[in-house]
Order: sequence, then C-alpha cells, then structure tokens
Amino acid sequence: MQKVTGVISFVVAILVVLAVFPAQEAKAYIDPGTGSLVMQYASAGLLMTMLSLKTLISKIKLTFGRR
Repeated sequence: MQKVTGVISFVVAILVVLAVFPAQEAKAYIDPGTGSLVMQYASAGLLMTMLSLKTLISKIKLTFGRR
C-alpha cells in the first residue's frame, strides 16, 4: 500500500510541476548527434557514480568489518 501511495504522490507532484511551469516554445535546436552525446555522458556519469559508491562501501565494510 505504501508503494502505491508513493507512486500516486509522485505522479501528482509531476502534474503540479507541469501545471505551474507550462511548456514554452524552444528557441534552439539540438541535433541527434548532440543528443546522443549528452545521453552517453549522462549514462557514463551515472554508472561511474554507482561504481564509486559500491567501491567506497566495500572499502568501509572491509575496514570496519569483522576480522
């Protein structure tokens, strides 16, 4: 039940943001090559962050874990 409530509140929050900040006409153009480059950088950054956190948590567990 809590999961459903969280999803509903997320959807309501998105709808409120879209109602408060309506879409405006774009004054710029991003070609597909630039868009794919941005997506590649975003995914690489996300994966690197996840790997760094995993490594950090592993080192902390080894340092303070049982011996």
